[in-house]
Amino acid sequence: MEKYKVDYSDFANFKGITIDFDYLEEGLDYAQKNNIKNVFVRSEKDEKRVVNFDFLEKRDFIQTFHWIVSLSKKSDVTGIYHLSKLKDFRWKVSNNFDFDLSFFPLLENINIGYDTKIYGWEMLHQLKRLLLSGVKTDNLTFLENTISLQYLRIIGASFTSIEGLENCVNLKTLFLQRCTALTKLKPTILHLYNLEQLNLEACRKVNIEELKGIDIKYISVI
Repeated sequence: MEKYKVDYSDFANFKGITIDFDYLEEGLDYAQKNNIKNVFVRSEKDEKRVVNFDFLEKRDFIQTFHWIVSLSKKSDVTGIYHLSKLKDFRWKVSNNFDFDLSFFPLLENINIGYDTKIYGWEMLHQLKRLLLSGVKTDNLTFLENTISLQYLRIIGASFTSIEGLENCVNLKTLFLQRCTALTKLKPTILHLYNLEQLNLEACRKVNIEELKGIDIKYISVI
């Protein structure tokens, strides 16, 4: 893998700069010098790294930050709070850390694994797109204040209802995969009057019959 690569082409998997972890500072310096606001950090080495994220101090030019490098539990992730202008955040790590999302009120897009150590959801009033995995809750009340949400995809969950989404009236796409305990869907769906697409995949306990008569343009059940 190259030290870092900038790609804004139509075929780019990530539009911005992709940086190899081993050349992190060098890549960030290049991005800052060239006003590249979209940063993706990855590593080809499958090993847990001890990382202090204070390297992000004075790097608040970053608006998109995608991180898929495995971290040791000894890492200190609080330095991410320096990214006060963050709008797009992808966080894929092998250990869970205390994380306060309220430091990023401008967030519009999140791709993250759910954990009770992650909090501050109630401050994400600008959030438009959310991809969550491994949601271990009874419902979705932790999302009740994400009122700008337009796209929600959840992969793997234990909740029995989607209660909590009633205020997310801007939601247009709801994609639920492997939500194996989900039974209560219709009571909340009826509040989502802008919903255009509902995808259910391996949500075996949902009563498909109760979806009949709901005014949604596209419904897919697999």
